[in-house]
Amino acid sequence: MQGRVAAMLLALLLGLFVVTGCSQAPGSYASLLMVGGQLYIGKEILSPSAPQARGTQSAGAIRTQVAPETMPDTQLASNALPVGTQLYITEEGELLARLPDGRYRAFVPKR
Repeated sequence: MQGRVAAMLLALLLGLFVVTGCSQAPGSYASLLMVGGQLYIGKEILSPSAPQARGTQSAGAIRTQVAPETMPDTQLASNALPVGTQLYITEEGELLARLPDGRYRAFVPKR
């Protein structure tokens, strides 16, 4: 009886391990972009008035879009933003990316 319970427990744990390991689908990187040699990670979506409220200046536009499962490693490249996406830098060092619907996605330096 104890052997059967131990075998069932082991099977359950093994099943959980397999399911957890297989849940890491390709493309699991966060929204990333590379600007000035610094990797930035995407955070919240902001209103269309965000650049004016945060005191921004232009930081360029995305030049290269890499695959979602790829980490960008060249200047003005992103794995989430399309080529041509306008970027702005805030006084606090955040980047704002203008989305097609007029809102902005905030990006912070990845530590």
